[in-house]
Amino acid sequence: MSKKLMPNLKPSGYRKDVEFFYKRSIMDDPEAPVVAVGYDFGEGVEYQSANSKEEYDAGFPKAWDEALLNLKEVAVNVEHQEYEGVKLAFVSGHEYAAEKILDMDFMREVVSNLGFHTAMVGIPFKGLMIVTDANSSLRFKFPNVIKQYYENPQSPAISPNVFMIQDGDILGMGGEKVGEGSENSTGGNFLISESSEHNYSIKCNASSPEEILEVVNATYNQILLGIMAKKEFGGYIDYRMESAKPLSPALMDKCLSVAKQIEENEMAQLMAEATAKNRVSVRFFYNGNQIAGETTAVKEDPVLVPDYNRFTEQDLNDEFFALLKIPGAATSVEALTKMTALMKEYESRGLAMPDPKNPPKSKKWWEFWK
Repeated sequence: MSKKLMPNLKPSGYRKDVEFFYKRSIMDDPEAPVVAVGYDFGEGVEYQSANSKEEYDAGFPKAWDEALLNLKEVAVNVEHQEYEGVKLAFVSGHEYAAEKILDMDFMREVVSNLGFHTAMVGIPFKGLMIVTDANSSLRFKFPNVIKQYYENPQSPAISPNVFMIQDGDILGMGGEKVGEGSENSTGGNFLISESSEHNYSIKCNASSPEEILEVVNATYNQILLGIMAKKEFGGYIDYRMESAKPLSPALMDKCLSVAKQIEENEMAQLMAEATAKNRVSVRFFYNGNQIAGETTAVKEDPVLVPDYNRFTEQDLNDEFFALLKIPGAATSVEALTKMTALMKEYESRGLAMPDPKNPPKSKKWWEFWK
């Protein structure tokens, strides 16, 4: 019986605990699909593995290259359709149709035939790949469409995410929020929109530094590519976080850090300015309040932080409880800025912070000696 080494797309995390298994992720992201290499003998696939690291290092690269060469021989159907005036390509007709995303020459041809430069690609389940223009009006609906295909698969599911393809290469991965998020949802769910002034807004339910970083990584490069392709940009990329959880100083610090890094990335700034006549200003909002980024649009006086180094321990404790009493302290920029500095002072002195649930009892006015 003839058999060929073939690449097989699997959901993220597939056999993650199996040592020396012949597999690799299609990109460096824990949510990305995995490609497992095995011998396809018609009635099934015999997946390959090694017994040691030395055996794996020697065998897997050769097996990978052979599998990709065999993939090039797979003939698939490419059907062109239009939706809301935007061209799409549906790749099907073979069980390895989704795997053709790994065939760079094939992807260049598909994207070129559609008249695109950069494409968004979905591989929701085995045997199907959908391709559309990354810079069209459909780009904000497309992740939602792919997720619905993924949730209603006609064969084994692969990924609910979409992938950015340029010159046949996979540049990035992203997804969109479907319906309303819950308190337990991860920050990886997001919804991108573009205003008539060509400013971008990314709504998400991130509430931790790790979650907002995940959203930025999934969207920022995608938006930059769109800006350079369309040559239209209003200047603002706004990340709007909505969450029932209180804003943490750690999240605020991360947003300030990311905004500063983007602002100081001169290469990206020059590219945006050269193609779209505007530099990039990234702003972060939490439950409607701006917490980081370019502040021209929100004129506020800078927060004056006391010199906590001069405070006694009792002064620090009094300040701590005073900040907690500020209306809307959980989302107040003033309260959070001061609380961040206060926490650092406690840490530098090796002092334990007070219990917010046990504020000191107030003194009667005449007991001034206590």
